[in-house]
Amino acid sequence: MDESRHLPGQPRRNLALFAAALGALTLTGLAVILCHSNLPVALSAGFTPKRSTSFRKPAVSYARQPLRFEENAGQTDGQVDFLARGLGYTVFLTRQGAVLSLAENQKSEIRNQKQETTDQRPRATDILRLNLVGAKRGAGARGLEELAGQSNYFIGNDPRKWRRNVRTFGKVEYSEVYPGVDLVYYGNQGKLEYDFVVARGADPSAITLDVGAGLVPAPVPSRTGPVRGRPRGSPLRIDGGGDLWVQT
Repeated sequence: MDESRHLPGQPRRNLALFAAALGALTLTGLAVILCHSNLPVALSAGFTPKRSTSFRKPAVSYARQPLRFEENAGQTDGQVDFLARGLGYTVFLTRQGAVLSLAENQKSEIRNQKQETTDQRPRATDILRLNLVGAKRGAGARGLEELAGQSNYFIGNDPRKWRRNVRTFGKVEYSEVYPGVDLVYYGNQGKLEYDFVVARGADPSAITLDVGAGLVPAPVPSRTGPVRGRPRGSPLRIDGGGDLWVQT
């Protein structure tokens, strides 16, 4: 008989992050809605399309695809155990909690008679931190439900710094973050969610979360090195539905 249970009275919270036109971010757990891209159409063998034949590429929503957690094989800062990427954001999982890095892009356009170029360069980074207050620093981290796809990093000219066949997972579990309490991160329709799984007899009151947001001077791990920003607090508020809003 399974002696673990989901924490009573603590619904599964999505910190859902919606990048709105007004710059407001809403979080229901740690959740981000992803956009879509196009995939090529496969043609059956022996079929030759005529010039007048028109083909439309189907739009595939990333929100329908599983969230992929990459194990850290040296492609990011050593304090990170797993990371997951989306359009304009990256989530880093550590033994102390989760860090959501949201890049703010600066769009510039170069136009002349021959070409039109749009350039988006990272200008700053908004940070949302979910810290596990008083958690065990030695909590074990492991990936669950390994996925078929793998990631490869061929950055720079030094093959020794390349990373091949980095495994990806559908879930990440941190065991014993508090006595008798495990923490599981997973994706749900493109949103990042987490559950605290409390063993029978364990004390759920030990679970304490500290949430902070804004541009911070402390370095944030990234693939290309630390990310720094001007100190700027982002106001936090909880609405009537229990959702956490971060104003950026």
